[in-house]
Amino acid sequence: MVKENKSWFKEYPILSVIGGLGALAIILLFISSLVGKNQTQPAYDNNTSYIPTEVRQDSNLITPTKTQPDTVEEQKTISLEILQLDCTYDGYSEILKHQASFIGRVKNNGNTLAKFVQVHVDFFDKGGKLVGTEFAYASGTDIPPDGIDSFKGHAIELLSNFEKCVGHVIASPIS
Repeated sequence: MVKENKSWFKEYPILSVIGGLGALAIILLFISSLVGKNQTQPAYDNNTSYIPTEVRQDSNLITPTKTQPDTVEEQKTISLEILQLDCTYDGYSEILKHQASFIGRVKNNGNTLAKFVQVHVDFFDKGGKLVGTEFAYASGTDIPPDGIDSFKGHAIELLSNFEKCVGHVIASPIS
């Protein structure tokens, strides 16, 4: 009688798939750690516009840089603007502390689709001290060029009541 040689790959195919996915995840993490070094850092102008900046290793300064398109095609840009931002103090509770709501609209003035649009809102007291920050995503997944979308959010655990709120927007471009 001949004994059939079975490998665990054939007997348990799901384990080989899981093992392969784990190895792929480790490789992708390694590659992303290499790619992430010396990357462009986001900066904000007038709390609304994204400006590409370059961080130089030999300097503590972050300086704006202009990039030229590689081809004759128009360079893809995302330029987001907060059209409206309304913040409301919601009160105080022992559990959630000082609370606030915010709602507004954001526009994509760029020439490419903006994806995963986040609106960050900073809350300041009468003396100008930052008392809290929160963010919310625009209600739609993507905002096309010249498109407008809404956002709303709720901030909890503010240090105190606030006098003013200031927002800025970030998004990921579509490749």
